Amino acid sequence: MIEKLKNREMGKDIYILGNAPSVKNYDLSLLNEKVTIGMNANPLLEKEFNFISPYYVVSDLRFIKHKEKRKMATEMLNPKTKRVFRFELKRV
Repeated sequence: MIEKLKNREMGKDIYILGNAPSVKNYDLSLLNEKVTIGMNANPLLEKEFNFISPYYVVSDLRFIKHKEKRKMATEMLNPKTKRVFRFELKRV
């Protein structure tokens, strides 16, 4: 799947969202129409700030191995969001 995403958003501004506590100091609803890449616990931010990231990267293996965290990377993720695992990024 990662190969199909290469250069898909070329020329656009892209916002990568980490999960540090300070991210809550910003109005993330402003990103609703922007290209964003959410990381790890991003589905919690989407729910709180009412936006959807078109892309999601699982870089922390706990979001695969830990039952509750895995829910964020699977069940809580919007069905339209493209999910990429860290190991896939090495192929591009």
